[in-house]
Amino acid sequence: MADRGALFSRDDLLDGLPARRAGALLFAIESRVALLVARSRRAMARYQTGRSEAQLERAFLHALADGRDPPLAPTIQDIERYADAWADLVPADVPLRAELAHRLGQKYHFTRSVVPTMRAVLGVDEPGVDAAYRRMHQAPIASIFAERLRLRDRLRWYRSRLAARLESLPPFWAAFSLTLTETVGAGVVALPIALAGIGPLAGIGVLAVFGTVNVVTIVALVEAITRTGSMRYGTSYFGRLVDDLLGRLSSVTVTIALLGVNVLALVALATGFASVLSEATSVGTPVWVALLFAVVILIVRRESLDSTVASALVVGAMNLILIAALVGLGLAHVQPELLLAGGIPPFDGRALDGGVMTLVFGVVMASYFGHASAGNAAKLVLRRDPGGRSLLWGNVAAMVGVVAIYSAVVLAINGSVAADRLVGFEGTAITPLAEVAGPLVLVLGSLYVVLAMGMTSLHVALGLYNQTGELVGAWQARRPTARAVSAWGLPLLRSTPVLLVFIAVELMLVSGHASFSAPLSLVGALAVPALGGAFPMLLLAASRRRGECVPRTSWRVLGAWPVVLSVFGIYAGAVALHGLVIWDGPLERVAALLAALIIVVVGLVTWHRGAFRPRMVIELRSTEHSSQATLSVVATGRSLSAAVHVNGTREPLAAANGEVVIDDGRRLGSLEVRVPAHETDELKVWTHRIGPAGESTPWPSRVEVDAAGSVRRIHIDEGRDSAVVPVTRGAISVRLAPTTPEART
Repeated sequence: MADRGALFSRDDLLDGLPARRAGALLFAIESRVALLVARSRRAMARYQTGRSEAQLERAFLHALADGRDPPLAPTIQDIERYADAWADLVPADVPLRAELAHRLGQKYHFTRSVVPTMRAVLGVDEPGVDAAYRRMHQAPIASIFAERLRLRDRLRWYRSRLAARLESLPPFWAAFSLTLTETVGAGVVALPIALAGIGPLAGIGVLAVFGTVNVVTIVALVEAITRTGSMRYGTSYFGRLVDDLLGRLSSVTVTIALLGVNVLALVALATGFASVLSEATSVGTPVWVALLFAVVILIVRRESLDSTVASALVVGAMNLILIAALVGLGLAHVQPELLLAGGIPPFDGRALDGGVMTLVFGVVMASYFGHASAGNAAKLVLRRDPGGRSLLWGNVAAMVGVVAIYSAVVLAINGSVAADRLVGFEGTAITPLAEVAGPLVLVLGSLYVVLAMGMTSLHVALGLYNQTGELVGAWQARRPTARAVSAWGLPLLRSTPVLLVFIAVELMLVSGHASFSAPLSLVGALAVPALGGAFPMLLLAASRRRGECVPRTSWRVLGAWPVVLSVFGIYAGAVALHGLVIWDGPLERVAALLAALIIVVVGLVTWHRGAFRPRMVIELRSTEHSSQATLSVVATGRSLSAAVHVNGTREPLAAANGEVVIDDGRRLGSLEVRVPAHETDELKVWTHRIGPAGESTPWPSRVEVDAAGSVRRIHIDEGRDSAVVPVTRGAISVRLAPTTPEART
């Protein structure tokens, strides 16, 4: 849920007695900063759902609307960091700015040098503000600054500067770093076990082939994200993108698939976490699972996990350093005969082994599934590079880096540990490597599983909790009697799947049936082909026909129907192959064939319901920090020339590249957009405002669409920012009358 513009307008703050203005203004600044900080802490949340995001946002905004203190208290570091985002709240009134500086100095501890942006916004260094401060407080304005920082404050400023520097990386490097660190995770220590049956050189070849195909699907997904307005301005998560472009059935399918991914991934993570730490400490695996569960429950009860861009990059960088150290230890013990061992059956003369093929395909597919990170990075990157070039090439470079890292791991571990020690091993590859390279591997491996598997377990468990909450919410909406679930009963109900997963892991560990690789192979064989293969291609095809934005860079051949259907068929066929050839068990075969059938049926239903029907989009947007408004016209994914009449002028402005900039957007009274003949079946009119954090809120407007003499009138209000109407394939005229701030007052 987006906030209502800027929470407070400057005019609202200037109403009332002068003595109260500075207090109201400080409250507004702290409220906006708190909201931005809260959003930043959810920036890298994995498997976020629309309901969970909306609930967190709604609770925050309700607290502010009631005049209560923000649920999250901002620090002076936050106020300085987001000074540009609250600058529009500060009026030109010099005494008011002086009084606001006084109140900040009373409440917070800071020196002059650490708040340069805040000083500039308030005009602290201006003689007029200093003179006003002296009149009101009989002291120079410099008295608001402390002489020196306490040690605790210095550490906070160092951390804040590091976070700001990481989050202000150039767009390409931001996309590259986030995708690389988010993709390389727990699966890296399952790859040597999965590929042990075919040997290191053949395994590296498999990694290269799968990595190449994965680059194709990540490029398809990135382009779909770049073309979709809800991902650019709204909350970035995979389910929202699928719902917008492919419809409800596809969204439900993705939700179910992600639910399965979370359950099986949590089983694998808990098993791997416990097995490595048990080997390193001699404490039983059930104890470590119980400890992990206790931490997970604490996080789940909070219903949020601080996951900023900076924290994700720091943890990811530490994980990569640990992986590099483990690779170095393994390479020091590589044996040439182990490097040359193995081969791919039946090409090497061995009979096809279904178990080996399942591990190879499933674990490799699961390890490459980093597509959700593209959505997480999109909002940050597209804000600074709207054309999407940095997002695309950053993701491509990251996936190439992932292939290189995975290949190095397989080379180091499979080249130093005998295949018979790895094949069928139920834990992670860290334990067999430690037997060859020494106990230092267990020390580094323990750090890695805590950072990688432990942190990922928290994210996955919270995702499972949120997904369950969405299902419970839908159940309550359909059954009025279910709404009586108590306040304590609802969190317990949402926590049940997490509890059941940990109970199952404990039972499997006690009975000796726990496995780290097996659940990952199931995820990779059944769910990832849909989430990371088939759906990205459908999303690309839909976005090229219905998208709101036009990227600067695209791989045009990927959107051709032969390519889309070929890649879609490869992934659906791979799942079906498990049911027809690879798997022997009846339950596994049925599951694989059912999953393949669902992929195909969803694709056909999506096509039948018009997800690929060509669409024209007329977008009118304004920003909080500028008086300008921008109108763009996009048809079937391409910019369209149109004639735009502003405020009834006779001479039109030409939208040569599909975009017109209107200088005085705040006083915009009416627009008429005349579009030549086109090849689209429907029209989307989208009017919205972009807030200080890049969020989109509706811009209420009256809209009249004249297509082939048929006139339709629609109204865009505070409850929605767009409307879609069918149109004939000919010239059309669209008249927009947006409600300006001046009109509302």
